[in-house]
Amino acid sequence: MSYRRSRSRGFTLIELLVVIAIIAVLIALLLPAVQQAREAARRTQCKNNLKQLGLAMFNYESTVTTFPAGLTTVSTDGQFNVSSYATSLVLMFPYLDQGNAYNGYNFNVQWLNQAGNVAATVMPVLSCPSATHANPADVVGNGDQALVQAAGGTVFNSGVAATTDYILSKGPNDSWCYPAYVNPNPMPSSMFGMFDIYRTTKIAEITDGTSNTIAIGEGTGGGKWKVCKGGGCTSATIDPNGQSTQYWIDSSSNSVQAQGFGAPAATGIYGSTHDKLNKNPITETVFDDTATPNSQNCGSSPVAGVDMATSNFRSDHVGGANFLYADGTVRFISENIDIKLYQGLSTISGGEVATAP
Repeated sequence: MSYRRSRSRGFTLIELLVVIAIIAVLIALLLPAVQQAREAARRTQCKNNLKQLGLAMFNYESTVTTFPAGLTTVSTDGQFNVSSYATSLVLMFPYLDQGNAYNGYNFNVQWLNQAGNVAATVMPVLSCPSATHANPADVVGNGDQALVQAAGGTVFNSGVAATTDYILSKGPNDSWCYPAYVNPNPMPSSMFGMFDIYRTTKIAEITDGTSNTIAIGEGTGGGKWKVCKGGGCTSATIDPNGQSTQYWIDSSSNSVQAQGFGAPAATGIYGSTHDKLNKNPITETVFDDTATPNSQNCGSSPVAGVDMATSNFRSDHVGGANFLYADGTVRFISENIDIKLYQGLSTISGGEVATAP
């Protein structure tokens, strides 16, 4: 009697390598799809944050009859020397479910003198999930910090402050000017954006139409974003402390005087459409506080010089950024948008025939 002994057959090396290669290809095809799905979710959350800011902005307006001031100030000499107190973001806290931070904010003192625990309060509504920078972040590159430290003081009694990835639209003019009552050559109203340090905006003043006027846009920061000096600049500052993120509590712009004390180029809580969307390196925000009102030029930076500038809008989303409009809607604007259309969308009364994309 004869029989044949059976034996199990294993994989050959070649077959094993083929299987591994197929799995690797499938993973390579799957990972981008997973990453795209995650980014789509982050971008949606980012839009929702801006929608919440829009609701807060309108709830504030229905209570006060104007949109919040870009900055609340107190004159120290009855004219143009002012102290900075609170930003629009702080004024909207009661309508953003941030009552604790609002109640902890001391409106009788400057923002630099706020309690450290208040300054370090991280708010998800001000944080875009696509951003990669630290939050809270080290207080580096802050102009007023340099002035305070030069005088022997400190900032917040701590070294960190919470950031914001959403910045206020200043319009296409990127210069910082004293108001008309002290400046014989003020910025023309046709160049006004929704926010500025010396004024508030009413709905009736938005003659370009609320659905065609940018109110707030993205202003991310972090390692890949460098900072350069002057409007239209393209070469990143060599200063290793150049700061491309901004803090929600920081209500003032970097200044020429502060840079004289060693402050590096930095961004701020305001954005301008003077430079293209997503320009990298980012234009610094800087104010020439050494000029008197009578000698101050309120033209955009090519006219006013490199000592006047406002940072460009930017995001970590591919191809553009989210913007909140004055009617409360949120739209994504491509970084390839025509610059004139882009600038027209940021004025409240420029008279342009600009339709939001």
